[in-house]
Amino acid sequence: MAPQFAPVDILPLAGATVLRLSAPVTQVPRMSKDENTWTVDIRRRSPLPVQAISNVLGKGKEGPEVKFLVKSVSRLLSLSHPELGDRLIVAPIGEPNLGSAKIDEFPQFRALPSYQGVVLQPTAEGLVVALTPRAVVVRSRDELIVSDDTARSLPRGGESASIPPIKMLDLEADRLGSDEDYLRNLQGLQRTVVETTGIQQGLARLDLARFFFSHGRIAEATGMLNLIAQENRRLSDDPAFKLLLGASQFLSDKFDDAQKTLSSTALAGEWEANLWQAALAASGQDWGPAAIGFSETLPLIESFPSNVRNKLFLLAAEADLQVGDTGAASLLLGKILSSEPTEFETAQVDFLEGQRLLQDGQPEEAKAIWKGLKYNRHRPTSARARHALAKLGIEEGTLTQKEGIEQLEQLRFAWRGDKFEFAILSELGDRYADEQDFRKSLHSLRQAASYFPHSERADNVARRMKEIFEGMYIDDGGRRIPPLSSIALYEEFKELTPLGEKGDMMIAKLADRLVDVDLLEQAGNLLDEQVEFRLEGEEKARVGNRLSLIRLLEGDPEMSLAALDKTNVDNLSKELTQQRLHLRARALAELDKKDEALQLIASDESLDAIRLKSDILWDMRRWDDAGKMLGKLIPASPPEGRPLNEEESQGVINLAIAQTMAGDNEGLKLLRDSYKTIMSDGPQGDTFKLLTSSVDSGSVTSIADELKQVSQVQAFMKQYRDRLKSSPLSKIN
Repeated sequence: MAPQFAPVDILPLAGATVLRLSAPVTQVPRMSKDENTWTVDIRRRSPLPVQAISNVLGKGKEGPEVKFLVKSVSRLLSLSHPELGDRLIVAPIGEPNLGSAKIDEFPQFRALPSYQGVVLQPTAEGLVVALTPRAVVVRSRDELIVSDDTARSLPRGGESASIPPIKMLDLEADRLGSDEDYLRNLQGLQRTVVETTGIQQGLARLDLARFFFSHGRIAEATGMLNLIAQENRRLSDDPAFKLLLGASQFLSDKFDDAQKTLSSTALAGEWEANLWQAALAASGQDWGPAAIGFSETLPLIESFPSNVRNKLFLLAAEADLQVGDTGAASLLLGKILSSEPTEFETAQVDFLEGQRLLQDGQPEEAKAIWKGLKYNRHRPTSARARHALAKLGIEEGTLTQKEGIEQLEQLRFAWRGDKFEFAILSELGDRYADEQDFRKSLHSLRQAASYFPHSERADNVARRMKEIFEGMYIDDGGRRIPPLSSIALYEEFKELTPLGEKGDMMIAKLADRLVDVDLLEQAGNLLDEQVEFRLEGEEKARVGNRLSLIRLLEGDPEMSLAALDKTNVDNLSKELTQQRLHLRARALAELDKKDEALQLIASDESLDAIRLKSDILWDMRRWDDAGKMLGKLIPASPPEGRPLNEEESQGVINLAIAQTMAGDNEGLKLLRDSYKTIMSDGPQGDTFKLLTSSVDSGSVTSIADELKQVSQVQAFMKQYRDRLKSSPLSKIN
């Protein structure tokens, strides 16, 4: 646990888990949900919720009521504040990141700010809180006192909250009159700065910075503010100074600096700071908080100089479009057009108007606007228009996916290094994935993440990369791409391998795929790394057995033994322990330690052990002992009503060879009498007849040369090879 969040308390509450931690006001949580698992990501970010809960005043069957419009609420929790003792009623919501941006005051209760869910604080007796499928409903046992004046809902659809009486920035006063007076006022302020010292000089510089800012001279304002910060620590700690500095940094596109400044505890909860938090959210394409923040602070924008005002209105309009509020966006675009915008501002308005038309179901009108912007002198807008046309062309089918990708690749170089290229690369990642060009997909997404390495955008891209990567290997073991490409791609992006069972499943499926196409060395290396760094306990031993088998199939018994040695684990199941003994014995035998191998499995009477013993004894030319083992692998008498299968037929031949080489005429005669008929009908009838013909003469000399042409397939390893033909490596144990 990070020390800034300590202590973490667990509050007692039946049927629920309540954790309480104290986070700095600059650290803001966001929630994500994967099935029944919730993740709370706490970091420096906009303090505004992603989605805002609306409340509605009305009259129900039981009198006046307030409805908080939410879904996915299954229960209400009642708990006490551990320090203040106040009773809180909490409605947890299943939809992530749906909360309240501010306090709503009612005569009998408060709706408190939240990042997730509804939190109510009763302030009078008799409050009744109930659930419906789409709302948390607040009533009173007597009568709930509500009116339009006493309840302030979160602004929606272009509405605005009432303006607080005192503001930290009074731009009208800071402007010191009209533009005609600019030069005279500037000279007077500069003269004051030169003629004063100490704190008075700092105040004079601050007045000059405010003057620059109020006239839209952002670079000059920023320079003066930086000078104050270096020389006047007391002034730089003032909330009004931090607000002015943060706004100037944002308007200078120094977003990281602005985020740090505006996240100061001195600005926590300040209405004016929320405007710039909304602007920062929009610049980071965090559209939900941006739309909420702008809707609360729109009246502030009117007082800014035109270059600042129009920039903020453009961001606010785009935020509204991104959350689907085309009506509010249209009003804002109209405000810009009515204020004599510059050529470049007009181009940006036109682009967003095209976006509004598309969302309102007028794609042809949108395309007409965007086509007119393709070669606009404002290069960012030109690039965005071309992107919008390419995207729409793919969606409508007038462009093939391949043609669309080619256009997107060209657009990467039209405007580089900011959120536009980030958006292009993110989209390319998805489209390449659709085309199953996973390498280009992951490369595009990795490059996108590099533009904003410590941001939520990078986190979102990383999640998408993991989705694509996991889908490649977990869904089908990498079968959609050639096997060598599959392992190469895994090696290049293996940092995306998830932890735990999901990642282990991914590696297992990829190893299955590699073994299936006989890429044994690559499969072995993959499993070797897995047992080295990822696994513990019985699962480590299980995968160690698979690795040992692969090394045997490669013909490397020493590496097979090494795999077993480094995956030794206590208290294994009987099946795994037995399999490990068999693999060890096979490896020892291949290292010409056959007696040691036989001793290791001497008391084991399992079928695999018998096959293994027969293999080793055969290699040792101990024909009599090999024959006894081989005799256990075939039925005492042939089956009735069906022919022998391939394994049974080969087993009979192997036994006949061993008995012949051992000079066991009696055993060979019994074998001939039992199997002559059924073997004569099979593909190895002639071989069986040749082997058993020595019975009458009592000598094997006449067929010794023939036996050299009969090769026995090793039963133990053949059994594993046959299993791998019909099922994957991961199913052998």
